[in-house]
Amino acid sequence: MKIIEKAMCSGCRTCVYVCPVKAISVETYRDGFEHIVIDDKLCIQCEKCKSVCPMLNGNGGLFGILAKEIIKNEGVIYGAAFNGNLKLKTTKAETEEELYPLFKSKYLLCDIDDKFREIKKKLEHGKQVLYCSSPCQIAGLKLYLGKNVEKEYPNLFLIDFVCHGVGSQSLFDQSIEYTEKKKGD
Repeated sequence: MKIIEKAMCSGCRTCVYVCPVKAISVETYRDGFEHIVIDDKLCIQCEKCKSVCPMLNGNGGLFGILAKEIIKNEGVIYGAAFNGNLKLKTTKAETEEELYPLFKSKYLLCDIDDKFREIKKKLEHGKQVLYCSSPCQIAGLKLYLGKNVEKEYPNLFLIDFVCHGVGSQSLFDQSIEYTEKKKGD
């Protein structure tokens, strides 16, 4: 049995602790990340693990709850997600499935990739828009949109988070390259 796709798992471990037969464990893979593993020989298919998974049950924190509500209203979500080359970009989501890459912390400076212009167009067409980013990028969007953001764009919802500075994409890329060379991957 599988609870959830690896990429969608938040790593909360609630499934590990709720399993009545201790069929679920956490293993660290070669990539250094922990993943949930289910021993199918022990699993009794009670699905308690699925019933407590925040990602399967509409949670994923305040961002997930608000984002899903905006999507129900045919709105658009913007947040940080890695592309196929592990470059962090501001990314648009218009369906629940498109939201999953926006979950989880990334701790890198996110390339807004001209999304502020796109956000402004969506707002001007009456769409609800939720933008989740670092405080400096939220401030940048507000300044881009103009002085009276709250009055002019009542359909804009902003979420920022506590930030003590972010790492650079360049250093992140160098770290990946170094690790790949060292491990021969």
